[in-house]
Amino acid sequence: MKESIKYIRDISWDEIFNGWHQREGVREEWQKFATEVKGWPDWKSWRQTSADFISADKRRWKIYEVENPNEFFPKCLIGPWQNWQKNFEEKNKRTFEDLIKMCPEWVHDNKKIQQIKNDFPDKTQFIGIYFKDSGRFVIFEGSHRAAAIAQAKTEGNPINFKNNPTIAVTEFSDEEVELLEQKLERNVGTHPNK
Repeated sequence: MKESIKYIRDISWDEIFNGWHQREGVREEWQKFATEVKGWPDWKSWRQTSADFISADKRRWKIYEVENPNEFFPKCLIGPWQNWQKNFEEKNKRTFEDLIKMCPEWVHDNKKIQQIKNDFPDKTQFIGIYFKDSGRFVIFEGSHRAAAIAQAKTEGNPINFKNNPTIAVTEFSDEEVELLEQKLERNVGTHPNK
């Protein structure tokens, strides 16, 4: 899969997090989700807990252009988010392609996925983790967009990208997969008082 991406430059976690905030954190529905559902005082506090859990600010990050997004994203693993992983008996092992095949109703009923599929953003950046030993990519941020790409491809109507998406990537060793399992198990991201 690494042949599907082209290195652009190194990037800091601060720049990545600021981009995440511009894509998501400024939107009212995500601000409400952070405060009303997850129990945090604001969007930044909520997302920072997940970033801190993987020590995002201490890792090296690189940004890549995804040259064939309709092939790349369906094959990426779904990140350690409870709402996504609840669809599978085996956690942290399924791709977005698997999600479309195994849970078509869940995907179809997800308004966010459908909205993005019907109006995909012209320019967008994902956040990913690359497991260098197994050569697998995990989508840490961008699940709705990745699912929309996978669904559109499965339906035979792949997204027509005006600009190829980018992905900010850090490398994990395969032993670090435990971090994703712990994140999921502890439901990191939900406020401890919730």
